[in-house]
Amino acid sequence: MDAGDSWKNATGNILDGVERARPSGLLIIDFVNSHAAFANEHAQNRSSGSNQDSVSALLVGTTSGAYVSWTDKLGLWTRIGSCDQLPLIMVKGLSYEHFSDTLVAATMGRGVYVVRKAKAVLLKMRPDLLERGFETGSSGRYFASKTA
Repeated sequence: MDAGDSWKNATGNILDGVERARPSGLLIIDFVNSHAAFANEHAQNRSSGSNQDSVSALLVGTTSGAYVSWTDKLGLWTRIGSCDQLPLIMVKGLSYEHFSDTLVAATMGRGVYVVRKAKAVLLKMRPDLLERGFETGSSGRYFASKTA
């Protein structure tokens, strides 16, 4: 990291899917490759300068719903959900609660939309990450056991 000295343009193809982007509700969700975390290649990846054991999803609200791009494919945007799941409506705010793995989208005039198991939903959009060992993680350890 260079404390903001350099920037990358992440606009990419987001203007192809929306009339006017008007981005709002920027959100970042981190994913970790649990298979590579303890593998011998982990040290090699670190020493070579490439970091293949983590990737982040960059989410943004627009006038036509919510979109996601990934830090390893920055600028390649995909709409989250179908029109039946999230209408073509302005998403003004996004929030992610990591303990419950819940994504919330606040819209203009159409209410609030909730995605449970959000990391699994996002990873389904990137099957290559699943093949490389990225997992949704478990938040069960943060909650009391029902048998306790």
